[in-house]
Amino acid sequence: MSDVQAIGAAATDSVPPDTGGASRHSAGRVDLVLVAVVVLGLAARFWRLGTQSLWYDEWVTTLATSGGAGDLAHHVATREGAGPPYFVLIWGWARVVGDGEAALRSFSAVVGTATVLVAYVIARQLGRPRRVANGAALLVAANPALIWYSQEARPYSLLALAGALSVSAAIRLDQRAGRSDALLWGLAAAAAVAVHYFALFLVAAEAVGLLARRRVPPRTMAIGCAPVALVLVVLVPLVVEQRAHAANQAWITTFSLTGRLEQAGRLVVAGTGPFTRWSWLGLVAVVVVAGLATARRLGTEDRWVLGALGGLVAANVAVPVAAALVGADAVLGRYLLGAVVPLLVAVAVLLLAPRRPWPGALALVVVLAVWLTAGVANMRDPGRQRPDWRAVAEAVAAGDPDTVLVVDAAAAMSSPLLRYLPDAERLGGAETVTVSEIHVLDARRFEGPCDFLVGRACSLMFLGAPLPAEVAAAFHLEERVVLDQFVVERHRAERPVTLAREDLVHPARDASTWVWATDR
Repeated sequence: MSDVQAIGAAATDSVPPDTGGASRHSAGRVDLVLVAVVVLGLAARFWRLGTQSLWYDEWVTTLATSGGAGDLAHHVATREGAGPPYFVLIWGWARVVGDGEAALRSFSAVVGTATVLVAYVIARQLGRPRRVANGAALLVAANPALIWYSQEARPYSLLALAGALSVSAAIRLDQRAGRSDALLWGLAAAAAVAVHYFALFLVAAEAVGLLARRRVPPRTMAIGCAPVALVLVVLVPLVVEQRAHAANQAWITTFSLTGRLEQAGRLVVAGTGPFTRWSWLGLVAVVVVAGLATARRLGTEDRWVLGALGGLVAANVAVPVAAALVGADAVLGRYLLGAVVPLLVAVAVLLLAPRRPWPGALALVVVLAVWLTAGVANMRDPGRQRPDWRAVAEAVAAGDPDTVLVVDAAAAMSSPLLRYLPDAERLGGAETVTVSEIHVLDARRFEGPCDFLVGRACSLMFLGAPLPAEVAAAFHLEERVVLDQFVVERHRAERPVTLAREDLVHPARDASTWVWATDR
């Protein structure tokens, strides 16, 4: 049975041949718990899908979908740091369903829902009982990080699915050791690497594990490795071209490696929720304590499964961290999402595999309750949402038709305004504009952990700067429009004034300040 067939059979609880004590009577019976879990995962991913504005990275995705095939290829080579599969797929998706916020994000939502089923399949392939498989599916369905990136028009939901599929194919190859199984694993592994280069660490760990097990003949293993090697060769020119535009990724190392690793742990364990720095470790402690209570009742196969999955996850994190320590640093929490599904399957095995898994079941309830609470807190707190450029555009549009908007500090991140203020253009060089109003964007202050461009806690939200004295003398502050995330200060003159960009920007902050001119 192929992996595609296995996923399709998951809802009817098809039992792999090596499940031992599973009853034949249960085979073919609809698993209503799994159905409910998939519906939960679907609902969580499509809930309020189009409510938030597109943030900068999602706006960059719209650049990939807006042109022809040649424009798409140029975009991936010069603006992205990942392989082409997601962008090719979203390019086609946008031509079918449209390029609105919900339409673009719906691709990731569908992919994220499919990942729930793959988690179930992995657990069943490993011979774990149905309660473990359902627990793994539930953890994937409710995980805040996977939900967040299932609602984002970026490649990370697809990375999680591709990583999970490669693990599933590796298990199949280990169990059957056929040439077709090796080819299937090679194709799945190659696809994962093509989706995002960080998947190479997971795929390499799978290959090492398969070789160490010695169940797959060397020639058969070579068949599996061939697609991966071919994809790597094909991707080399693209990687070289992307490295030539490495400024797109240079911001990563402006954050400390320790801080990024802490954020990666917090992202996977608790999502982008209302957790202060390191407080998410309390949730880890709950799982560890419950795991210690159940570990002594785990069988030999359970322990082997935990070791195998844990090894995959550890390699996916340790190798890029080691590379960072020697100078090749690109570690970021969302780049590690390819290993989240095997991690959650391992947690389900640890907590639910014993015949009487009450400590683990209670811990699972605690984890799900915390995730639900964090999700509700996120929805109720605009400060933890993506930047609301739509609200900024509405505030500016409510003023004089001819105006400028001054955005200070990391102002390139305000580029989505091109979507929400379609008549706006960036004022530069010696260009001048005659206006009666000036809008200055400032941020509402927010105390909370930095989730790397998520919410207003990260200096993504702009600090603002006073107008130069010469301009301030001709304009007066008429209104401060207080939004959920921003403050828009509206300055007005008694009569129109002709201004150039240099008139609106402090010389010391010239490079970081953008001026958007509107003409409606």
